[in-house]
Amino acid sequence: MNTVTRKVRHWSLALAVGGLVSPLAGAMTTEQCNQKLSNTLLDRAATTTELANPDPMGRVDGLLNNSDFKEYFARFVNAHMNWGPKDNADENPVYMSLINYVFKNDLQWKELFVHDREIVGQNANPSTKDVGYFNHRNWRQRYEGNEEDGFKLRTAYMIMNNMIGLNLEAVTVSATGASDRDARKTPGTVCYHCHYRFDFALDRVADILPRVNRENMDVQNRQDLNPLGSMAEVFGTTITTQGASDPKVAGLRNFVEMLAERDEFYSNACDIAFEFTFGREADGSDPDVFDGCVAEFRKTGKILDAVRHFIESPIFCQDLEG
Repeated sequence: MNTVTRKVRHWSLALAVGGLVSPLAGAMTTEQCNQKLSNTLLDRAATTTELANPDPMGRVDGLLNNSDFKEYFARFVNAHMNWGPKDNADENPVYMSLINYVFKNDLQWKELFVHDREIVGQNANPSTKDVGYFNHRNWRQRYEGNEEDGFKLRTAYMIMNNMIGLNLEAVTVSATGASDRDARKTPGTVCYHCHYRFDFALDRVADILPRVNRENMDVQNRQDLNPLGSMAEVFGTTITTQGASDPKVAGLRNFVEMLAERDEFYSNACDIAFEFTFGREADGSDPDVFDGCVAEFRKTGKILDAVRHFIESPIFCQDLEG
C-alpha cells in the first residue's frame, strides 16, 4: 500500500492562506463545486459528466459510499495517526481496521479504537486480546517507547493523540538531566505536570498499561509484563484492572472506552473530518459549522457523517474570490 502524505488541495489553498472567509465570498458555479467535490473526496479531477451535474450536493451520498473515497480517506486517517506509515497494508493496523472492519460493517468511529477483533487481511476475527488497533503487534512495538523501566509512556500518549487529539511537545530530560520515574514524579520539575499532575498524566495512564519486559526482549516476540498498578485516576475517572482475568488487556480496554465517551473524542473526530475536507486544521473561524459537526456526529457516531456535514455546509462550495 502506498502511503498518503497530506497535501493542501488547490481549492482549499485560499482558505488555508486567508483564514476567515471574505465577506465578498459567494457561491461557486455548479461546475466549480462539482470539481471541488471530486478533488476533495476522490483526489482526482471531475469527469466531463460530473462537471455537468446540475446538482453537486446530490452526488454526496454516492461519493461517500464510493470505495475509492473510502480508500483515500482511510489512507488519510492512517497518515494522520501514524508517525511513520508503512508501505505494506498489513503493517498499518489503523488503515486495516478502518477499511476491513469499520467501513466494511458500517460501524461507528469509536469501533476503530475499542473493537475486539484481530484484523487479518480482509477478515476481522473475534479476539479477547485485541483492543482496537492498539494491541496489534506492529502498532504496539512501534509505539512502546524506550522508558528504561518499561512503562509505556509513548503508548499512553499515542492513544490519547489518536482518540482525543492530545498534542504535547516531548521533553526528554528534566532540568537536572534525569528522566527516570523518580525525576518525573518530583513536583516542580518540568516533567511532573504532564506525567503526574494534569488530567491526562502519562505515568498514571502507564500504570494500568502492560509494561515492556526489557530483560526478556525479542524483536519478533516481545513479552509484556502486567501493569504495575491496578487502578489509575485519569480525567477524573478511576480506571481499574482489579479482578480482571487479563490485566494487560483490561486496563487498556477500560481506558479507551472511557476516552470514547469524552467530549474531546467527538471534537477530535470533527477536527479530522474538517482537515480532510478543507486541507487545513480547524482554526475557530467557522464555529457554528464546526459545532454543528459535533452535534451531528454525536447522533450517529459515524465519521462519514462528520465529513458529510462539512461537505454540505455553506462554506464548502464558496468562491473566495468574491
